[in-house]
Amino acid sequence: MPRSRAIANFERDVQRFAVDKFSPEKLMAQAAAVIRADIAATIGRQRGRSGIAPGVTVTVDGRAGAPIESAKREVRVFLTYLREIAVFGLKVLRDLSPVESGTYRDSHFCMALGQEVEPLQIPANARQFILVNDLPYARKIHTRGARLNGVPPGIYERARKVILSRYGRVVHIDMMFISNMGGAYVLKGQQLSQAARYAKAIAAGGPNVVGGRFYRTNRADLRAGRTLTYPALLVRPLQFA
Repeated sequence: MPRSRAIANFERDVQRFAVDKFSPEKLMAQAAAVIRADIAATIGRQRGRSGIAPGVTVTVDGRAGAPIESAKREVRVFLTYLREIAVFGLKVLRDLSPVESGTYRDSHFCMALGQEVEPLQIPANARQFILVNDLPYARKIHTRGARLNGVPPGIYERARKVILSRYGRVVHIDMMFISNMGGAYVLKGQQLSQAARYAKAIAAGGPNVVGGRFYRTNRADLRAGRTLTYPALLVRPLQFA
């Protein structure tokens, strides 16, 4: 039985509709819209939880910043909580700090991409940040504590543990000593007492310390003309650690 013209036209219209509605380009555009909606909803939930929106990095087939519609293999979405963690970390350091004049407590600060920044201003493309105190005596307080205030040594290490207790599932934190904050402090003379040098060396470890005992050899950062080092926390999302 010959096919009618009406049936032939109907089949042609169905094929045209299928090609137009279910083409790879349109399907990918629909998928991209769903992904963007999910990202926006997640940011909204996290902002509602902490008051601070997380950072978002989207990679398309391994390319950061590429249009989602251009994906051929995969789209990955990474949420980072650097700003939220920086706010919390500075609060922890200040809460753990000895307070006389308040200068040491108020001198902890945040760095990202090599610049001092406010925690809420950490750039969206930053993959890590540093919490540090660059007062000349910051290392002394970290390694010796503040006896008059009853504050034990290890302020930065204790802060590291507190931060990890809350955010350990999303970040890695290294405790370290850094130098050259863009205007490096340089010792003008032997400013630290012998006892202080011994205590610092024992706390920091190194080739001059064996079995918890200090053996006489001047530390490089205690000699006149050498750059001071400061206690710091390097914070990185686990996906970038």
